Amino acid sequence: GGGTGYLTRRYGLTIDNLVEADLVLADGSVVTASKAENPDLFWALRGGGGNFGVVTSFLFQAHPVNMIFGGPVFWEAKDAPAVMRTYRDYLPEAPEDLGAFVGLKTVPSTDPFPREHWGKRACAIISCYNGTEEEGRKAMAPLLDTLPPPIFNWMG
Repeated sequence: GGGTGYLTRRYGLTIDNLVEADLVLADGSVVTASKAENPDLFWALRGGGGNFGVVTSFLFQAHPVNMIFGGPVFWEAKDAPAVMRTYRDYLPEAPEDLGAFVGLKTVPSTDPFPREHWGKRACAIISCYNGTEEEGRKAMAPLLDTLPPPIFNWMG
């Protein structure tokens, strides 16, 4: 819960950026919940439990997005321990504008994925850098420069 995304490291979870919500309560009344209005309900909507009503709209704080650089990089499944260890060790010191997720994937059996990898298990880092290509490449270098060669790298 909470909503993670590519900007989480800089701006927090999605729920951290909730400004207000409109909802219909069990008695049919329509209320707004925010820090100033129905703050107890606002607290509850942000993680205090469930079944408080039906939310009909959310208002979130928006944040600036610069040029974006990123994309998927896939390694053979046998490289997963090294990929995950390197990712884990690097992330605490990575720039806040680098959002990345690591996981085990099945390579889709479709173009543009290399046919020889279709349907095979792989380990992937899917990244998004909120900045220029040069900054993004620099941010990803500590990962890519120390890992085995990927089976494909579609950052761009």
